[in-house]
Amino acid sequence: MRTGPQGDPAGGRLFVRVHIASLFLDSAELEEGAKSAEWFDAARFPLAEFRSAEIRRLAPGHYQARGRLRLKGVERPLLLPFTWRASGEGAVLAGTARIDRTAFGIGSGEWAGGDLIAREVVVRYRAVFARAP
Repeated sequence: MRTGPQGDPAGGRLFVRVHIASLFLDSAELEEGAKSAEWFDAARFPLAEFRSAEIRRLAPGHYQARGRLRLKGVERPLLLPFTWRASGEGAVLAGTARIDRTAFGIGSGEWAGGDLIAREVVVRYRAVFARAP
């Protein structure tokens, strides 16, 4: 994350890369299924990426990043709301976003309809930043 003046995220940029192979679920069987071609297709698309075009301050400590999410080879616009709490040691970015998994081709075949697993999924995120020594 690149921040703006005085460490404020507004005016900065956000770039997030997640290695799909690092996916952790409560069960090895679920993890294997999630990495399959029907879901994230980790073999062909090993990374998920979000890159912001801008970050706006909505209220004290509350921000919104406007950018693009690339997942399973599909790229879509996304508004990513988050909170930012800075301290002397660093900062914490946290938030929740709702994403239609089918817009990215995640959960195809019998899973596409949304009857067994909702089409809209809630993604919770938290990143801790430490000041460089």
